[in-house]
Amino acid sequence: MRKLSIVTATMMAALMLLAGAPAMAGSPKGVCQSGGYNKVVLANAMAKYWSWYYGGAGSQQIGNLFLVPLPTNGVPISDDPLIFQGNTSFTVRTGKTLVLPMSFYLGETYVDNNPPPDDPANYPIDYKASTLLLKVDGRVIVDSSRTKLDCVYIDLTYFPQPIVYPEPTSYGSNAAIWMFGLGILLPPMSPGRHIIDMQVVSPLREVFGVDLGYYNTWYVTVVKP
Repeated sequence: MRKLSIVTATMMAALMLLAGAPAMAGSPKGVCQSGGYNKVVLANAMAKYWSWYYGGAGSQQIGNLFLVPLPTNGVPISDDPLIFQGNTSFTVRTGKTLVLPMSFYLGETYVDNNPPPDDPANYPIDYKASTLLLKVDGRVIVDSSRTKLDCVYIDLTYFPQPIVYPEPTSYGSNAAIWMFGLGILLPPMSPGRHIIDMQVVSPLREVFGVDLGYYNTWYVTVVKP
C-alpha cells in the first residue's frame, strides 16, 4: 500500500485534467465552478504519471503533458493531522499542460504474493472529504470550502498493466496495481516565473489512525522552445 503525500522516500509523496478553456488557471471561480474535467482523460494522464514516477517508464514529457516533480525535502509541521511541508522547482516549455498529483492512494502487490495484493475494499478513504486549497500565482484554482471536490476526484482505477518498481520497497511491495485520489492537470502557463501553492489534508484516520496532509510549493519557470 502506497499512500501519496509529498515528501520523502517513505510511503508518503501525492491529479486532475483540464477539459476546456473555461477552467483556465487563475479563473476567479476556481476550476470546479468553471466546468470541471474529463474524468477518463484525467485517469489516463494519472496512470502515465505513476508509470513514470514509480516505474521509471517513459519520459517526463508525454506529448503536450509535463509530469510535475514532487518535493523531496518535506518536513513534518503537524502531528495530528500529520502534515508535511516541502517545495521544489522545475522548468517547463510553453504549451505544456502540467500533470500535478495532489493526494493519492496506490494499491500494490508484494514479493511472493505475501501478503496478497491490496484489496480496495480495505481502504475506505473518502478523498472527496479532503480539505484542499490550490493556487497559481495567488489565484484560486480549487478551494474545498467553496465547492465539492468531485471535479478533481479520480475514482478507483486499475492500471492496464502493473507498474513494476525497479526494486522492491522496504516493506516488500513490488508493483502498483490501482489508484484513487485527487489530482489536477493545469493548463499551459505563459513564459516567465510562476508559483503553485497547494494545501491538502485527506481523511485517512480510519485506515491509518491519523489524517494525512501536505503543504507544497512549486516554483515554475516557463520558457519558449
